[in-house]
Amino acid sequence: MARWGDVHAGVNPTQLRSVRRVFDGHERMLFEALLGQPPMPSSQAWPLSIAVHQALGWLSRDPRAPLLLATVVGSLTAVFVAMAVRRHARPEAQLRAGLSAGLLVACLPEHMAWSTSATPVVHGLMCLTAAFATRAWPLRTVFAALAAAFRPELAIPALFLGRAGGAALGVALLQILIVGGPPGAALWPVLRVNLLLVVFIGPASLGFAFLAVHNRATAALAVLAVVVHLLGACFSDYGARHALPAAVALCALAALDARKPWLPVLLGVGFVPSLLDTHSRWHHRAEHPPMVLEEVGLGDCLEISDEPPVPGQPRPSWVALAAGEVSAPCVSWGEAPEHTEWSSRGLRDRALRMKLVWQLASQETHDPGAGRPWRRTWRLVDGPGLHGTIHTALESPAP
Repeated sequence: MARWGDVHAGVNPTQLRSVRRVFDGHERMLFEALLGQPPMPSSQAWPLSIAVHQALGWLSRDPRAPLLLATVVGSLTAVFVAMAVRRHARPEAQLRAGLSAGLLVACLPEHMAWSTSATPVVHGLMCLTAAFATRAWPLRTVFAALAAAFRPELAIPALFLGRAGGAALGVALLQILIVGGPPGAALWPVLRVNLLLVVFIGPASLGFAFLAVHNRATAALAVLAVVVHLLGACFSDYGARHALPAAVALCALAALDARKPWLPVLLGVGFVPSLLDTHSRWHHRAEHPPMVLEEVGLGDCLEISDEPPVPGQPRPSWVALAAGEVSAPCVSWGEAPEHTEWSSRGLRDRALRMKLVWQLASQETHDPGAGRPWRRTWRLVDGPGLHGTIHTALESPAP
């Protein structure tokens, strides 16, 4: 096997898929920045992210460098959360509260996974938690602004910092004006679908954190978690990466109640199944499902995409379906191996949306070739946008 240090500008990042597809999606753009190549035009090409990886490339072009950076940054996030919680806890419980919060954040399944990705998810989160942990107003303002520079949506939770949040909001708006934002989509259909997808926040045990609300500080953390989810639900590509600040806030909330020292333990135990699931999806591709070809054909079906609306996409987005803009004898959706595993592209989150929001009936599973071992086609039976337009596989259209 070639040594990692021999990687140079001529390397195709997609050839590194055997490692963990670490340069998939937007990570490829950051890898090109690491190699000193100009980034491709993208609504995700935030200047600070590009500059950080370009500077990192001056030190090393080893493709492990951005992953090591993400791991260090993710670890610092847990440290800053521990510092912030310790500062706000009761004097007799400061050490316990800080350690509990830090350990919970360190063990969050999605936080652990994103700490292995070059995509600057934990980078912005680290800056945001550093702002909450810092007492000095100038330094707090700098950290808040950096958080918004990495991910503009972090300007909203940064508003809970007071004046420092104003600087973050200004940075976010300036970036969106210069770089542009993601493609827009109809708000109500997106919000209606995403609002109930609290699964993106994290393991179900995080819900017990709301039992810790007992004063102004803990109430603010609870509100922050709700606001982050509401904000994320407005995004047509909402996923766990957007909800991560809410999960961190709930970890801090659970650790701040000195009257319930068992609460962080309850949350941590609830993390175990999700940790095992994320570990499996991070390391392994799902097993090949049995090949099934149904007698009912898909010739009249309109296949939709689980992607957000993108100009020029060959298939209509799920947003168009939820908005009632799709009318067809039947509607289908295709699931590939990439939808079953963890990756920085968030395909697992997209598949979860399709499976949790719409009632699906497996139609066929086949081998499409071209290096893809299988593809499963689902027929959408019920859900947003389907009323009056869909017939199940056993039904015939009304005359």
